[in-house]
Amino acid sequence: MDGTDCAETFIKDGAQIRFRDRASSTTTGIIVSGSKIIGSNMSCTAGSVHQEKDHFSVLLDCSDAMMFQSMSASFRVTGQDSFERFAPGFPDMSFKYHRCQL
Repeated sequence: MDGTDCAETFIKDGAQIRFRDRASSTTTGIIVSGSKIIGSNMSCTAGSVHQEKDHFSVLLDCSDAMMFQSMSASFRVTGQDSFERFAPGFPDMSFKYHRCQL
């Protein structure tokens, strides 16, 4: 996420990128690999994707250590290496992400 130092969050392990400390409660990054999205405490698989006028909506199947759930997320691409996740009903609440170059 914006303001997070990539080297503090991720480590390159051979050809793969992984979390430096996945158990950390302050880890705000995600790893996207194909249709898989891995966060510090949850893993998701992207299902259907719908393109709107200026954003995308995606249906996610997610799981953590205790349960499974489906949810939707909306995001807009804001640059070649960045995107913003937001809640359509709450335009003031958004999270900006940028791609780390490790």
